[in-house]
Formats: sequence, structure tokens, C-alpha cells
Amino acid sequence: MRLHLWDDQQVGLLIHALCLLPFIENAAAGIAKIREVVRELRLRTYQLRDVTAALGHSRCLEAVGLLREFAYDEVLIKQLGEAWINAVAVLDFPESRQLLLSFVDPEISGLPAGLTFESEDIQAARLAELALRDAAIRQRLLQLCTMQLPALKRRLLAKVVGMVGTTEAMVAGLSLIDDTAAPQVPYEIWKQLEATFVEHKPTSAVSNAYTLAPRSANSIRNKLSEMMTMDARRKDSASSLLAQIEVWRLEHGRPHDEPRNPLFEC
Repeated sequence: MRLHLWDDQQVGLLIHALCLLPFIENAAAGIAKIREVVRELRLRTYQLRDVTAALGHSRCLEAVGLLREFAYDEVLIKQLGEAWINAVAVLDFPESRQLLLSFVDPEISGLPAGLTFESEDIQAARLAELALRDAAIRQRLLQLCTMQLPALKRRLLAKVVGMVGTTEAMVAGLSLIDDTAAPQVPYEIWKQLEATFVEHKPTSAVSNAYTLAPRSANSIRNKLSEMMTMDARRKDSASSLLAQIEVWRLEHGRPHDEPRNPLFEC
């Protein structure tokens, strides 16, 4: 094999062998052998996606460490792409959960700074799934919405909050709007807000046929009103969102249980 690294067929046979190693009786030794071979032969082929998937399904803690090492090889991690993210998610150890969370949490180290993937949707989907089954992770994600995050982490967190889709997540996600950032309102927060206030009601068996109807969400209007009056960093964005909600009300009507002004009782 060492004399034929240019031969894809030979490399493919080696990859098949490496895929078996996480499942031998001493899985830790098998994973150590994978590390040795990849490092010594400087393998950076896209075929290592299969090995990465095998590491994810191995249910072996040592796999987390090797996947973290893969992330520090700039060329290799680009080849692995979403296979790496899925493998980390499937392992589902506390260490691998923290590895996923580090994509949006600036207080968690473990991955190279600025590590990005072509499809942020895969990262967001795995984090959203994790949030829905782990209450502690979910609360941390909602807490992060109140922090001033780097642009990449803020954008990814907005996608995660949008995919979680609960009212609690929607209210927390409003804290990601920022008059000093670009964009002031992340696209995912805008779309989630629109979906919250304007319901798509199917009109027939045809999947794309629907009518738009108003839907009440007083807690979100109250939160935006609070931001507009008390939060200097989000005042303008909150005001523009409240104005947009009124535009939707003019276009599609107003629910019976929604006051015209969310601060009416005051």
C-alpha cells in the first residue's frame, strides 16, 4: 500500500480495513491504529468519510479524540465535511456533545478557531436535535442568545433556534437581534417570526396550496415591546419588527384575542 498511494483502488482497500478497526474486541486499540495509519501515510482522501462514519457508529469514547484531531487538519476536515459532524452527533457522549456545542458557545474550547463547513444546515440540525433531547444543552443555547457572539456563531445559533421551533426558543431568539450587527435581524429569526404570526393553512390535497391566516403570539409582541422601550442595543430592530407585524395584520387580519397595542394594559 505504501508504494501505491496514488492508486485509488489500493487506497480503497485500505479504507475498508480501517473501517473494521473501531469494531474489534479492543476498539480503543483499533482506533489508535487508525490514528497511526492516517498520520503516517498522511491520508487526506475523501474516502476517509467512511472511516469517519465508522468511528461515529463505534460507540467508543476514544473516537471522540480522533475526530477532534481530524478537525485540526485543515485539508482533511474539508474532505470529511458533514460526515464529520454526523459522526460526532451519533457518538452522543458528553464529550462529543460539548464538541458540537462549541460551534456556538465561545466559552467551550476544543476545535480550531473559525472552523466552518459548507453546509451550516447540517450543523444546525444536529445541534437542534441535541437541544430537543437534552434540557441542559437547550437551556445553554437559549442563554447564549443573550450574549454578544461572533458573527459566525450568531448566524449558526439563529439557525438552531429556528429549527428548535418552540415558543420558548422563539422568544429567546429575539435576543439575537442587534442594531449594531449585520444583519440586524438574522434571516432565520425573521422567517420564524413570520411563520409564528402568519399561519399557512392548506386548502386542498395539493401540498403547495394554502391560505394565509393571522395567528396570535402575544408573548412575542410583549417581548419586542419590552426591547423597544428598555433595550438600547435592540431598540430599532424591535421597533421595525413590531411595525412589520402590523403590516401582516393589515394584510391578513388580526386575531380576536390580540390587542392592537401590546402595552395597552399599561
